[in-house]
Amino acid sequence: MQESDIDDALLSAFDSLAITQTAADPTSLQSPPPASVMADTTNTAGTAGPVASNDPPASSATPPKHLFSGYPTWDGEADSFENWLLTVNARLRDPGMQTYLGTPCHVCTSLFARIPPSRQSECSEYIRSRIPDGADDGTPLLPFIVLDFIEVLKTAFLPKDIASRALQRVYSIRQGPAQPLALFMGEFLSWCNRAGSLAPVGKSRIQTNKMALNFTIRDAAATRGYASDTDFEVYSKALLQLATEREQMPQFLGMKGSKTSLYIDVHNIATYVSLSGAPVPAQAPAPSPVPVPSLPAPRMDRDGDTVMGGVNAVSTATDVATQIAALASQIAALQSSASGRRNNSSTDTRPYPPAVSSDVRQLRLANKRCERCDANPSHRWSDCRYRNFQSAPTVPGARRTNVNNLAAASGNA
Repeated sequence: MQESDIDDALLSAFDSLAITQTAADPTSLQSPPPASVMADTTNTAGTAGPVASNDPPASSATPPKHLFSGYPTWDGEADSFENWLLTVNARLRDPGMQTYLGTPCHVCTSLFARIPPSRQSECSEYIRSRIPDGADDGTPLLPFIVLDFIEVLKTAFLPKDIASRALQRVYSIRQGPAQPLALFMGEFLSWCNRAGSLAPVGKSRIQTNKMALNFTIRDAAATRGYASDTDFEVYSKALLQLATEREQMPQFLGMKGSKTSLYIDVHNIATYVSLSGAPVPAQAPAPSPVPVPSLPAPRMDRDGDTVMGGVNAVSTATDVATQIAALASQIAALQSSASGRRNNSSTDTRPYPPAVSSDVRQLRLANKRCERCDANPSHRWSDCRYRNFQSAPTVPGARRTNVNNLAAASGNA
């Protein structure tokens, strides 16, 4: 027998022996024990036993790599705090954001960082009382609670007279010349809702809304007629239908002016305030009247019931001359005043009107008001208590042309 044949026989015998042992020991076919059994269960104290763990059970969701902190920044104005807090609450109550919000400490400090530095001191005590100050005195720190911190912010920054402030906006809002009615009505109703029980209802709300419409919608609605004078829902629905038709016309599409709401000072109608809160210089006080010489009082007799004249007047000629001289001086003063106003503006003693923007002047003309004093209805330049504008004065005759053009455009519409 060759050497290779001997090796093959030995290998066959070894394989047969391995198969026989495997069949005789069924435990060898079992799976290996789990890793938890094979792991060392000895704790750090040296006592055998399972190691206790306070960690929550593993979740199938992967934890976020970065926690959310992109809350909007508040500008520090009291009027915008309510909307800022509304945005924050929407983020906090979003179910899809719960995994990314982080701990209450992270939420509170992130909101605190979005408050302007000039106003952080009004709510910083809540944060300061819940973080260590470096002294290890063993005093337990208060926990962070998001709802409690929100209440602290409301107490510190929410205006106490929010309803009355909203009511002032209801009466001071005006529709912009180029603003779509749907946007204006949404803003008007928003202020009414914020005013709550103080807001006008029914007929009062309709009248307030009519006053706030721009001249394009107001004139068209007055021509066609309002759907209701008592039911605001019926009134507003018909008004929106009318505005949809008017806003498709070229006159409205080419309209110049503000496309957002305007706000006027209810205490001074001539002071307009834009949405940014920047007021136009206030109206100057009314000038004092120029004294006019008066005629002398008639001379009476001793009884006081008869005017002296004829033979009873001791100085009749003197009194007549005095009266004629006073009347002549009064007529001359009136003539010189009228001549100065027409021919020489330097003799005009009236003050200049407050400086306003060209948009405000056009808005006054469009609403048929005086472009200098904002009087309604408008009047002649000679009857106004102000002279012409010092900066960019109106060219003589230009206002009459503007008024005629506006009237013609309103008639064609």
